[in-house]
Amino acid sequence: MFKISFVSEKKFFFSLLFIFIFFSSSFASSLTVNNALEKKLYDSHVWKALLHIRNGKPSINNSTFLLSHKNFSLKNELIKTINDFENGLNICKYPARYFWLKEQLSGNRFKEFDCKDFNIYIEKTNPEDLELIFASENVSSPSSMMGHVFFNIKSKKEDEKIRQNAVSFFTVIDTFNIPLLITKSTITGMKGYFILNPYKKSINKYLYEEQRSIWEYKLKLTEEQKKLIIYHFWELKDIDMTYFFTGFNCATMIDDILSITNEHYINNNALWVTPKDVIKNAEKNNLISNTKMIPSIEWEIKMLDENINNSERTNEIMDLINKKKFDSFSESFFSKDYKIKKLEKQFISTYSRYLLNKSLISRKEYLKLTQSLEDEEYIISLENYKNPIKTFDDTQLSLSNVNIDKKGYMGITFLPASNSIYDDNREYFSENSLKIGEIDLLFNKDKVHLNNINIYDMKLLIPWNNITNDISKQFNVSYQKHYDENLNKLNVLNLSGGMGLTTKLHNDIWIYGLTNVGLGLNFEKTYPYAFSDLGFIMYEIFNMKTVLSHKFIYNQDNANEYYQNVMLNQALFIDKQIRFDVSFEKLFNDEYEKKIISLKLNYFF
Repeated sequence: MFKISFVSEKKFFFSLLFIFIFFSSSFASSLTVNNALEKKLYDSHVWKALLHIRNGKPSINNSTFLLSHKNFSLKNELIKTINDFENGLNICKYPARYFWLKEQLSGNRFKEFDCKDFNIYIEKTNPEDLELIFASENVSSPSSMMGHVFFNIKSKKEDEKIRQNAVSFFTVIDTFNIPLLITKSTITGMKGYFILNPYKKSINKYLYEEQRSIWEYKLKLTEEQKKLIIYHFWELKDIDMTYFFTGFNCATMIDDILSITNEHYINNNALWVTPKDVIKNAEKNNLISNTKMIPSIEWEIKMLDENINNSERTNEIMDLINKKKFDSFSESFFSKDYKIKKLEKQFISTYSRYLLNKSLISRKEYLKLTQSLEDEEYIISLENYKNPIKTFDDTQLSLSNVNIDKKGYMGITFLPASNSIYDDNREYFSENSLKIGEIDLLFNKDKVHLNNINIYDMKLLIPWNNITNDISKQFNVSYQKHYDENLNKLNVLNLSGGMGLTTKLHNDIWIYGLTNVGLGLNFEKTYPYAFSDLGFIMYEIFNMKTVLSHKFIYNQDNANEYYQNVMLNQALFIDKQIRFDVSFEKLFNDEYEKKIISLKLNYFF
């Protein structure tokens, strides 16, 4: 009896102890959760940034990232995260959440942070500074037409060396079928990749393979902000993410992360965030401490050639280098003007590096040539030269008054991204146009006319250069107006493209000529056609720009006939957000003509 009584008492004691521990733990846990809810941490800008909440919804909406995916809310995710941390779960998966919540919740019962793989990541990167990196756009390439933005982790100096690692979100474009690419990147989505790799490897690809320049923006961050961002990189490494060109792209990802820094983070890009928007947002939020620009060789050659502003002189320098007459570059050879002298020496150095990369001179010849220039400092600052931060915003809304053969219309044009040939493009080395998803409507008291939809419209006018031999290009996929032999309008799906040459007569005066072939398609017929495009572009005083173009168009509507299109557009840039246009367009052939006059107000945002 005694034994049985003793066992029963022991069971009873341990039962009470278990109940006490259980309720104590639950009570402590509920206290931590209640504390978090009382502080409304779920409504914090940091919590929203860590969850990539945009317009009230998570951009990464799957179970690999959200603990409360089946019943997601900011509050549910917070509760689930705290409960997991107190039970020792998912701490190594979410170090940024752990670090931030631990700081916010005094007296928390979180398990200790001891994560081997994460510690190796921190040890290998050894972070000290973060930079925001912008790789310039190439509008003729679907994979880089908007540029690219990513982070660079700079390590603390060890043995006089600084390690650098690029952190980037991107997708792989595996097709040049523009309609298919647009469908995949805007509707179905594409596989997104978040990776860390050596910074030098990343920028070498942009600089040397793709001839894209790099801007490095050092970020002003507190130690806590740096830690949060670098810890958050770890949280994204194994997540299933879907990349959408307009919804969740490299720019959206980076902009979300930067919003950690400020409760009132300025972001005016509600519709579409582009890489240039991110660096502009960083500037608006006072996050940039200094800027460094690394030009591609082609970019630097053009810049130097433009600033020397003497084609005979640069041709003379190139001729001497090509003929290996390196001894010609004595001090007496250079200009007496100190600024021009610096530019000439830099041109020699850059052009010889260009030839070395093309294997047109040996490394021994390169060193002999460049070492002869080292007797004085001639480094030129480039960071403020054609800086992408200075470009216009790349969403436009336009209102117009249009007169077509004396019939009046009102017009509305919406361009989600990016720019037109009538914009101020002086912060680029090319005159270019990139229109993605542009919709143009005309309406009067009777009805609304769908005038044009530019699915993808690219025009790249790069001045011909004896060094880089650049070809100008254009390509268009759109729903637009074609004309028959009587100049009656036809609604067609248009596919066209061509190439040609552009000449820069002056820093502010350009002329170009392009030859194009195309295909028109509607429910009635499909036909090939061709057209030439000749143009003149000039920037004038008082912030004005003139664009004059002439097109000779043959065989639209399969009519075996031609018509001509002459258009003159005069733009006035009121400021960075407003442009005013007056334009005159005339279409004519031997028998018929149409005249179109319009006044247009364009707003950039």
